[in-house]
Amino acid sequence: MAGRPLGSFENVALDIHLGLHHFAFLRSGAEGLDLVDAAERYMLCMERIDARTAKALERRLLRQVIAAAEALNDVTASIQLEALTCENDQAISDFVPSLDDFADEHGGSDFYGQDELLALYNEKYGDIVAQVERRASVIKRRISALEALQNRLTRIPRGDDAALLWLPQELALRLREHGVVTLDNMVTFINAAGRTWHRKIKRLGSVRARRLLMWITQNQEIWREQLKPSIAQLASNSKEDALNFAPSLQASSVIACSESLSNSHTDRAVQFGLVPLDWLDIPEHLSGAHGLFRAHDANTINADTDIQAIQAWFTTLAAKSSNTLTTYKREIERFYLWCLLEAGKPLSSIDATDCMAFRAFILKPPAHWVCALPVARSSSDWRPFRGALTARSASLSLTAVSALFKALHGSRYLFANPMPSITSSASAVVKVDVSRSFTEQDKQGIKDVLMQLPNRPTSTRLRAAVVLLLTSGLRMSELSQATWADIEPMRIEGYESNLMQLRIVGKGLVERLIPIREEVLEALRAHQADMIELGLLNDSDPSKSPLLCAIHNGVGSVHRRSGRAWTAPGIYRALKRLFARVAKTPAAAHSSSDFKKASGHWLRHTFGHAVLKSSGDRLPVVQQLLGHSSITTTAIYVKADMSARAVAIASLPDF
Repeated sequence: MAGRPLGSFENVALDIHLGLHHFAFLRSGAEGLDLVDAAERYMLCMERIDARTAKALERRLLRQVIAAAEALNDVTASIQLEALTCENDQAISDFVPSLDDFADEHGGSDFYGQDELLALYNEKYGDIVAQVERRASVIKRRISALEALQNRLTRIPRGDDAALLWLPQELALRLREHGVVTLDNMVTFINAAGRTWHRKIKRLGSVRARRLLMWITQNQEIWREQLKPSIAQLASNSKEDALNFAPSLQASSVIACSESLSNSHTDRAVQFGLVPLDWLDIPEHLSGAHGLFRAHDANTINADTDIQAIQAWFTTLAAKSSNTLTTYKREIERFYLWCLLEAGKPLSSIDATDCMAFRAFILKPPAHWVCALPVARSSSDWRPFRGALTARSASLSLTAVSALFKALHGSRYLFANPMPSITSSASAVVKVDVSRSFTEQDKQGIKDVLMQLPNRPTSTRLRAAVVLLLTSGLRMSELSQATWADIEPMRIEGYESNLMQLRIVGKGLVERLIPIREEVLEALRAHQADMIELGLLNDSDPSKSPLLCAIHNGVGSVHRRSGRAWTAPGIYRALKRLFARVAKTPAAAHSSSDFKKASGHWLRHTFGHAVLKSSGDRLPVVQQLLGHSSITTTAIYVKADMSARAVAIASLPDF
């Protein structure tokens, strides 16, 4: 095909002044973000280019930064150069979801506790996470070096600077055809041409023209020529432009950036931009004091602005679990920043159309909203997203936003709620592999290994844990919190029976009662007898002692610390060691279960399958025993049960 490749005309000369936008582009590359998007966003009016040209642009700019840093010829610059010139780590191709997304995809609190989820996450992604952390350390050093050099090498544009020193070469050459040589000349030309000045410049659309106007208004304070007010106003009339251009590109931010970087991250200055709510400076016109849907009568949360209303609503969530509160705060922070920076509106002016736009936004957030690596909230590299949300995570995000609007409407802060007309995208199916469970033959293999363990307190405790988990479906976090006081006589049809039950308060403070079999009580009492002999029970009130106690082995002795429970991570590790031993037995060689991958979660799934079958597929019974908040989650066990399907296929007539 004849002609130059896409973007090949964008030849970036090395003799340009380094500005904040150049370093913003280089930081995007260091973070692994899309360079094409970064070039279009940060490199002023550069036209759409391809990935190859964007990478070449990054290399050229980086060479110029390195050359300028070498010219400084001091020790500090040498350290920063070392961070910039070190070899890149090998790319990590495997995708690692955030822990929040991992929890969403694995059934959330219905299936696992927080400690269990973390253990399962580390089991699957531990090696990759370690690589990511090492790579994150290198990237962090590079970004820190770029930030430090930015303070020493950047300069504010001056009106007598040549346009070629700041603008993309092709654009500067087109402007030169109209007598524009300096930045002051450019302002004079724009003022003379009027509001439609961009039409005189080939291939300069209205969007890029407004972005260029915005850059001029942010930097023209010390220029000889100033834009006419009627033309300067065009720079602030576009919602898209207000946020396609990073707030850090403002000339005035050079000093602010220098001051904030000289302080610790915890002393970060407030600003209006892509920052956590703790450091967000909200302009008066976006405060919501005069929002379109504000009910200006008295409201029950005593809020005058949107941020006050949000904080008041967070206070009302105190009764919810810490995980739920954290999730709501994260999603509302994302939404509120989107309202201000993308929609260009206060929250109290958001309508149904905006809510639909937000739904599309979180499914594909732009590169400058994303930081793929974990960073502290106080870091200047913090971004609201780790990547695009899954359909299920997006649905949960909209649920949080909907809850906020419902509360603000109910409190009379808003007189309208834009969310009821918005339906979330189809929720993703919970990808819980409940087939990761043990067969009857597997259970016998586990029992055989348990019986072969040396007769010691830790073995007795492990047997008690396995038999209890297999017959109760407890989460490991619930088991670690259970005490002897939670075991009580069971009432059946108004009469107290000889049977016992375990009272558990699980996720969401939901209480459930689980019948306890005699063999389980015997195993627990054997463990209790060991603890009494070791002096590890709660002397003041034995009934408050944990069902499973922590046993700390020293060299030739036992450290006696009474009343401490066996933690969920401790239970998890002990079960992993047990299954590793089972994996070496002949029985495991003939099993379809992979004992090397098995964990304590498999015992809960095994119980779910078994109790479903023994109850005659009565889902409400299984739901109550497992503590699922939704029977839809319980129904996954029905989908995974192959027995009915096997019978149906076997009963087909012969061919």
